[in-house]
Amino acid sequence: MTNFKIETAEDGSGRGLASLIASVYSEYENCPFVEDELRELDAVSTHYLGLDGEIWVANSADTSGNGTVIVGCLAIVPTPIPGVFELYKMYVAKDARGTGLAQELYAEALQWGSARGLKSLRLWTDTRFASGHRFYEKLGFAKQPVVRYLGDAGQTWEHLFVCNAPTAPS
Repeated sequence: MTNFKIETAEDGSGRGLASLIASVYSEYENCPFVEDELRELDAVSTHYLGLDGEIWVANSADTSGNGTVIVGCLAIVPTPIPGVFELYKMYVAKDARGTGLAQELYAEALQWGSARGLKSLRLWTDTRFASGHRFYEKLGFAKQPVVRYLGDAGQTWEHLFVCNAPTAPS
């Protein structure tokens, strides 16, 4: 799977995003996907635009030959701190990992953020998502000495990662 089309998400992208996120969660023990905990997927574009942000999806041809399927996504939102932005919804389907798709999504977010004064990025990520942590560290993010508890169905704890002066992957 190497042919992707990255585009801004539409409100109707929620179903495909839910399917992608559920598949990623299923890779981890005690990490249930509970749709009610992700209400932003009901109108995902409107949600991120309402935060002055943006969300992209990566589509690929469905293996059944029936249209396309979302195989990746990433959102970015400015924080109240000038120049500091936060990443959300960084997910890539298992069979699309290692193809450069995550780097392409990240580069898209960096370009968008740079046009809006991006100086630093942060993100929160589930403590169980170790392969994602390694990816973020390769991009220059550093894990901070803080965690937060979400109190959700998966009893999720998250690490904070920060990247000052982020650059596009080479």
